[in-house]
Amino acid sequence: MKTLLKIIFNIIVYFFLWNLQIGIFFVIYIGIGGWDPTGPVGGTPGVVGLVCLYTSYVILKQVHKIKFIENFFKKN
Repeated sequence: MKTLLKIIFNIIVYFFLWNLQIGIFFVIYIGIGGWDPTGPVGGTPGVVGLVCLYTSYVILKQVHKIKFIENFFKKN
């Protein structure tokens, strides 16, 4: 049962982190005028998406090192 909870936890946290990072980056990038969403789409959204995928994975690995999370998902 804890394995299923861990999988669900990972999916939800990963999706949340990914969307949070993309949202923050695009708001800042559009705010400073670096990208115009109404113009032609270049490679910026793709690169941002890939970077956010990787950093979400790295952050999620660090979340699993928190003692509370580690103890919660530890098998007895």
